[in-house]
Amino acid sequence: MAQAGKHYTMESRTGTNVVLNGKSYLYFAGTSYFQLHSHPDVIKAANEATQQYGIGSATTRALTGTTPLLEKIELKLASYFNTEDAVYLPSGYLSSLAGLKALDALGMYQVIFLDEGSHYSLAEGALATGRPVISFRNRDPEDLEKLMKKHLGPGQRPLIASDGLFPVMATLAPVRDYLNLAVKNDGVIWIDDAHGVGILGAHGRGTCEALGTPSDRIYLGATLSKAFGAYGGIIAGRGDFIQEVRSGSVLTGSSSPMNAA
Repeated sequence: MAQAGKHYTMESRTGTNVVLNGKSYLYFAGTSYFQLHSHPDVIKAANEATQQYGIGSATTRALTGTTPLLEKIELKLASYFNTEDAVYLPSGYLSSLAGLKALDALGMYQVIFLDEGSHYSLAEGALATGRPVISFRNRDPEDLEKLMKKHLGPGQRPLIASDGLFPVMATLAPVRDYLNLAVKNDGVIWIDDAHGVGILGAHGRGTCEALGTPSDRIYLGATLSKAFGAYGGIIAGRGDFIQEVRSGSVLTGSSSPMNAA
């Protein structure tokens, strides 16, 4: 068991066995669920991309930072999620921030209702929009409905924000209940499905596929750093929404060709 204040340095590739501070341990932590980060094909692709493009693009996507690798991965993501378009971001941490800002710019909501058990990247993304953020009890649609009645003004539309799969508790968000409330109040839903994509659903599309809740009101952000063993944020959805994400300030930095590979 880790001792308070003690620092551990990882001295090996993560896997079932690791070396920490010079000592070998069985490893039950980490989130590369299928160990794809160590797959020879993944490492080969990253090496080849680095040889061809360098470590980074040295520019932004607003200029010349869009490489064929970025275009390819975005096409593959759109196909994987069966959506009109998709975008790849430098970090999974940015997915919720970019997605919520884009939905705000499109006028899709005025008040955010945030599941209190959500990842802090989602909480920080919600606060960064400047919109009112109301927290409701974890996975509690009754508490959510009560707070929506209290805090939604005339003509205001909600955005319900939640993790899809809560990794610490190993529980799923009650997306169908949230969808009923979103429809009732002409709102939308944002799902941070970092731990669900690639794991849940018949095609690995995540929590909503697993629960059978497809809807134009549900928007999805995730990461490649969990099931896919890579790095970077992903957002898939309608063409106009993805275009708004691309035009936002969050995407002014370019993703590394090595990560996109």
